Amino acid sequence: MRHSDSADRDVGNGPSERPPRLARIRPGESLVLFPLMAATAWGLVIAMFASVSQLFGTDDERGTWGDVAGAVLGNFAMVFVLMFAISAIIRISGRRGTGSPPKSTDWGPPTRAA
Repeated sequence: MRHSDSADRDVGNGPSERPPRLARIRPGESLVLFPLMAATAWGLVIAMFASVSQLFGTDDERGTWGDVAGAVLGNFAMVFVLMFAISAIIRISGRRGTGSPPKSTDWGPPTRAA
C-alpha cells in the first residue's frame, strides 16, 4: 500500500510540467518581450491619465489629442529602451557568471599545516 507524503509530490511518472507563458516574461529571458510588455503597460497608464486630463481638465490645461498621442508614444519609447538595456545587462551578467567554473568548497575538518 502506498502512502502519499509531501515528498512524493515532487516525484512523478508523467511528463514534466511546462512553465506558464507568463514565466518567460522576465528581464534577461527575452530581450524584446519583457521591454515590450513593460512599455505597453506604462503607455496604457500614460494614455489613461492624459485622456482623463484631456476630457475633464480646464481649458488652459488641455492640449490636443496629438499631444496625448505624442506623450504616449514618447513614454512608450523611453520605457522600452530603458527596459531593453536592463534586460540586456541582466542577460550579459547572467552568462558571465555561469561561464566561470564554480569554486569548490572544502567542507571537511581543518587540516594542520606541517
